Amino acid sequence: MGAQSFAVTYWFEEKEPTIVYPYDGVVLSPGQVERLTWNSAPNSGEYTAEISIDNGQSWSTIGSGELSNGGVDFTVPEAATANSFIRLLVDGEQILSKKFSILQTPTNLKATTGYKEITLTWDLVEDASSYDVFKVENAELVLMSNVTTNQYLFEDLEVNKKVFMTVRARMDSESVIGERAKAIAAASIPLYDLGVVAMHSPVSGCHLTSSESLRVAVKNFGEYTYSAGDKIPVAYTLNNGGVNRDTIILTEALPRNATVNFTFKKKAYMSIPKAYSFKVWTALQADNIITTNDTLIRRVENYNPISTFPYRQNFDDMPDLQGQIINGVFDPVYLSAGWDNDHENDDFEWWPNALETLIDGTGPSADHTSGEGKYLYTESSFLEGQVGELYLLSPCFDLAAIAQPTMYFWYHAFSESLEMGSLHLDAYVYGTQEWMLDIMPAIVGSQGDKWKLQIVDLMDFRYLGSVKFRFRVVTSTTEHNAFAIDDFKISDRYTNDLSTISISPSAGEGILTADETINIELVNYGRAALAEATSIPVGFSINDTLTVHENFVLPYEFNFADTIAVSFNQRVNLEGLDKRFSVDAWVAMPSDGDRLNDSIVGHKVQTYTEVWSKCFAGVSPTGIGNFYFDGIHESQSIRNYGTICGETGTDGYSLVSNQRSVVYKGYDYDMGVQAIIVPDFWTWPSFGQFIKVWIDFNRDGYLSDDEIVYENDSRSLLFEETTIHIPVDAELGPTRLRVRSSYHANEIMVPDAANSVIRFGETEDYIIEIKEYPKVDLEVLSLTTPLSQVGMGNQEKISVNLRTLGSDPLTMGTQLPFQISINGAESQEAIAATIQLYEMGDEFSVELPTDFDFSEVGSYRISVVNAFEADTDPVNDTTFAVVTNMKKVSAADYSEDFENGVQGWWDGSVLPEAVWEHGKPNKPNLNAAYSGDNAWITKLTGEYPAETEAILCSPIFDFTSITNPYLTIMLNIKTEEAFDGMILEASVDGETWSKINGGDALYNYKTTQQSWDLGAPWWSGYSAGWKQFGVSLADYVGESDVMFRFRFRTDIYVNDEGIAIDNFTIAESKPNVKIKNLITPVATGSTLTDAEKVSFTIENIGNTVIPSKEKIVIGKTFNGETTRHNHTLNKPIRTGEQYLVTIPQTVDMSAGGVHLITVFVEMDGDVDTSDNSKEFSVQSVTSDVDYLNENELTVYPNPGKGLFNVTLPSGHSSLSWKVFAVTGNLLTQGSFNGLSTDQINLTHLAPGTYLLQVYGNSFNQTIKLIVY
Repeated sequence: MGAQSFAVTYWFEEKEPTIVYPYDGVVLSPGQVERLTWNSAPNSGEYTAEISIDNGQSWSTIGSGELSNGGVDFTVPEAATANSFIRLLVDGEQILSKKFSILQTPTNLKATTGYKEITLTWDLVEDASSYDVFKVENAELVLMSNVTTNQYLFEDLEVNKKVFMTVRARMDSESVIGERAKAIAAASIPLYDLGVVAMHSPVSGCHLTSSESLRVAVKNFGEYTYSAGDKIPVAYTLNNGGVNRDTIILTEALPRNATVNFTFKKKAYMSIPKAYSFKVWTALQADNIITTNDTLIRRVENYNPISTFPYRQNFDDMPDLQGQIINGVFDPVYLSAGWDNDHENDDFEWWPNALETLIDGTGPSADHTSGEGKYLYTESSFLEGQVGELYLLSPCFDLAAIAQPTMYFWYHAFSESLEMGSLHLDAYVYGTQEWMLDIMPAIVGSQGDKWKLQIVDLMDFRYLGSVKFRFRVVTSTTEHNAFAIDDFKISDRYTNDLSTISISPSAGEGILTADETINIELVNYGRAALAEATSIPVGFSINDTLTVHENFVLPYEFNFADTIAVSFNQRVNLEGLDKRFSVDAWVAMPSDGDRLNDSIVGHKVQTYTEVWSKCFAGVSPTGIGNFYFDGIHESQSIRNYGTICGETGTDGYSLVSNQRSVVYKGYDYDMGVQAIIVPDFWTWPSFGQFIKVWIDFNRDGYLSDDEIVYENDSRSLLFEETTIHIPVDAELGPTRLRVRSSYHANEIMVPDAANSVIRFGETEDYIIEIKEYPKVDLEVLSLTTPLSQVGMGNQEKISVNLRTLGSDPLTMGTQLPFQISINGAESQEAIAATIQLYEMGDEFSVELPTDFDFSEVGSYRISVVNAFEADTDPVNDTTFAVVTNMKKVSAADYSEDFENGVQGWWDGSVLPEAVWEHGKPNKPNLNAAYSGDNAWITKLTGEYPAETEAILCSPIFDFTSITNPYLTIMLNIKTEEAFDGMILEASVDGETWSKINGGDALYNYKTTQQSWDLGAPWWSGYSAGWKQFGVSLADYVGESDVMFRFRFRTDIYVNDEGIAIDNFTIAESKPNVKIKNLITPVATGSTLTDAEKVSFTIENIGNTVIPSKEKIVIGKTFNGETTRHNHTLNKPIRTGEQYLVTIPQTVDMSAGGVHLITVFVEMDGDVDTSDNSKEFSVQSVTSDVDYLNENELTVYPNPGKGLFNVTLPSGHSSLSWKVFAVTGNLLTQGSFNGLSTDQINLTHLAPGTYLLQVYGNSFNQTIKLIVY
């Protein structure tokens, strides 16, 4: 034919965006933030997104930007409608979503409990016509009722059994069913339930007698109201001795939640100093359901008066009761070591506290002793502006042995408002049984934000016998009545007595350096003044390693109660933002009369203060869920995602020192922050947070308001993103970034909030390092050669792509050394030279002069490191690449089970180490190959890494000798569902890759929560074992160089076991199905009807996966009449799996005898139709009782309302049963109780036809049941 000319016409088709979410029929809730997502080709232009709630008559803009973003957040409009659409406007064209609805999810669900009942209420939903009410039974949601009001009464409940309840709204006129609200739980109360809730007396103290009165409080928790004159039996034991019984005779009615006080007639013998254990309980016989609250156990101690001195108490060993107060649990606060609250006579309690107090602008920020211990503290905020008195009782003392008894204590009385009450000290003399009020001048009003020493002369009490003291706070009408005491001491006033009372530096006083001075403060408790020039030995140690001893010379006379500052000459290294130092300091005067107050031990020193935050709000966690701050490199950025502060009730401060951002001053960096989104298992909603972010740019150790870099203006759950500028005058070096959140604006949206107390939020501290922009920074980008291919040689060259980022240019002829390592071997050096001048931002390539041997078939993992000495940023100096001398195979009848090595498969991930590994899986679920021993898996042991893209590449396939190729693979999947997963891609040139789409025959998961472009469907979640997947490869017939790759991606949150791959097979497609079993009708032991449904199973015996939505033909021949019906599969059928079908047309089998029926299936492409039809015989038995015999199963009445009697065959009383829907789904199951006649209750099922299978002991029979 000679030479010919051809003209080729071609064009490019861009993929049109399609809206993925909201999807067809979804119901959204007004006011919620949702994300509109779409699939689109990259670089596909700009869009405007609009929403309509009136069937497209009007539109409102919800966002605009680049289509390549793949989505945009929007707030669902406040509306109730079934006619909502979203559209994308792109280049004048409209892309329309499927129709969706908007209907509010019910809110403010509340449960009011009663006897055997619970009333559920909720807020009305606008435009809702009715509500579906559900409760959980046997781990399933059960629809209880549809109501038109906003309440529902659950009746006849089991007492004290928790019931989970929820509700959803309906708009019946539009057929819209809303989302269910988060379930709440409650338990109905019993009729009778009494409990002892408090023991008012006796209380711990000294000089308890042999006739102490026991006074208790009893509360009515039940529904029943007791009348005046009713009797309530009560009892108590003392130290597990005999039972002392008594009776409360009510003088007035005792309704639910009311309390009655009662004093036992039998007195308690407590005159011996020791600990006594009281057990008190109610003994009402009818109170037998909830007994856990019947009994109260209390410990009361009779102390001997303290007569050995000096006595000191720093309260550090007191119980931790702070959370009890914060969460509003106002049970009596019991202290220890002889200290106690007066539970009878005051208005509120004192309690041990650490760090800051609850009310901003009041109280101390730390204890006096070490800065990290406890102090006793009280405040009046819980009195809500009422004037009251708050009593703290000391142990008993006998002061006779002290020549000059003196009390020392440190107090803190501070309020920014200056409006405070007063602190008083009283004494109780046991001999006179009287209180002596105000034995020292009252401390009135705010005394400044510092601890102060108070000294009280106790000479008047030396010869009065036992005495105890009472700190008495008299509050004002404001909330700012915060008083604290610490380091209480009673001792003789020695001639010489010096005490160390403070150490500095402390946290939050500036950036600590490698050259710091340790300072201490001394106080003179002694009677004698110390003369000027007296030499006093002092010392300190740090972390029990460095110890320093020095002598301090007094610069002036040091009198009683004076204080003096001492600075050590030895300088110390306290550098490090993430380090904490423990400092001990002491004074060692030889003639000191009291050695026990000479030292402070364990004073903590760090650059920044650990601020007080509480992120658990009692019902649900609050705080910061996600935070990121970009740095100059990804590895030098902060990524703290998915944290649930408060999930276990923990405190809300954390220093995240394992991540830090490195930034250049004068440049901008992206930051994002989001409040905690409460996990689904919490019954309370997400709260949203006010958020502020500070950076200490001047590195002075204090986060001031002018260093706030971000704050929102309303409580938010959105992921807030912004750009942060690092000032050009910022101090160089590591510094602190602080993120704080709170539910309450008055906790954080106020001045100077970086160190305030937060009760409903969280504080996260991070480290960022501020640097100068580098002069020389050569970034290694990638390798351009060699390329993976068939037939690589032993003289291959490596070319390196580079970019200069430094401010100084790179001159021509600059020698650039590189270190190259292949497959982990020892590095070898290669030097290349620049061939021209390169400015900042220029990209260029250099070829290394060394030859490399890649001639052996297999993969080579190459590491190239820039070793240029002038480069000051080593983070971007390394790149990794995988180069493969590839294997080429024929696709015809290809089958690989990976038992004989990797056979040309290789990990193509550009990562420092391989994620895909070949071998024997060894994980809890992914613990074996599908066949043989070996498979490919994302790590043979342990979890796959976070934030990873791992590529498994195939050999090159030749598709020129196969006509209808079909791929099947076996996968075992266990990943974070919807977030981590995998797709299959193919390429005919090794460069351009496209996803192979095969629907649910190929992939197991339909949706994705991730923004990366794997798209859905994909492989994700849990397959519960090996599963077959398949897809036609007909598109590649005739291609000679086809590669496949499995592309596995993970996010930064939850990691799991991953995905295992085995038995990768390509063969000629051979779809094949056959008839397996007839399911209905069956011989039932009763009369068949004139409308029997015909159901049967088909089995996939071919080598392909038949996808859902595949159209087949099913039919039957009965009594000479054949019917055919089109059927669309509702799920994929894998090789060896069966599928149940039901013919829509029924058959008449009401006549007795044997009926013959033939069923058949037809499927396009079926390679063998010989087994596509099958004849079955069905015996219909008359309903005459005489016809039945003892070897048959009898069920009656059938049809019935749901309660069926079952007569079991003779000798088969121990059988089990299952009830199926006609689709084959198991609905319920159970066992018979061993009797010849039993009963099955199906009243909870909807009217319809079901299949009952009775089996066991070699017996198996299936009967159709009809519920009407």
